[in-house]
Order: sequence, then C-alpha cells, then structure tokens
Amino acid sequence: MTPPNAKKPAARNLSLQSKTDNAAGAIGSRLRDMYDDVLNEPLPDDFVDLLKKLDDGETGGHNEPV
Repeated sequence: MTPPNAKKPAARNLSLQSKTDNAAGAIGSRLRDMYDDVLNEPLPDDFVDLLKKLDDGETGGHNEPV
C-alpha cells in the first residue's frame, strides 16, 4: 500500500522536468546576456590596425603562400 502523501513517479518526473527546463532557460538567458556583452566590446586597437593592413594588402614582405 502506498502512503497517502507519496508522490506518484509521473508527478515526480514532471516536477523534475519542470525544474530542468527552468534551469536550462535561466542558463540560456545568462549565456545570451554574456554573449551580447562580448559583442558590444570594442576591438583592441592592435586588431583594428591588423585588419586595416590586411584590407590595404600589406603583407609585411611575406608574399609566398604557406
């Protein structure tokens, strides 16, 4: 005989699934926030200079393919 206050396995699984979904949603939301922060960071000046050199075709004397 099952005690009257015992949870049914299906109800327990549903509760666990709900908690898992909530945790996954919270993690996903936090990751999106962090990703947005990274996208909004400015590029370092050295990287911008390198991109400009590449756009201008400057290779620094290394014209041979690797």
